[in-house]
Amino acid sequence: MVFDVFWLGDARPGYFGEDPREGSALLLMRWSAVPTDQRLAIASQLEAGWLERGCKWAASALVRGNAWSASEHRFLVTAENTKLTLTEY
Repeated sequence: MVFDVFWLGDARPGYFGEDPREGSALLLMRWSAVPTDQRLAIASQLEAGWLERGCKWAASALVRGNAWSASEHRFLVTAENTKLTLTEY
């Protein structure tokens, strides 16, 4: 994993009482270190589009509607050597 944006979902069960996360952000963004010899190639690809695309995905999370926002979703960029791949669900 190189770049991960994770929507946690906002459908929370209420049977254990009030959720302390009420009103807090439900979106996580994580970065992982990459090997030094691959850093330049991976950083170039992230700057060329993956970072912007992931940020747009995150920004649109709140306007995708109740059905989408109720469950978990992920924008996950992984690297194999220096080739980046997106998994989105």
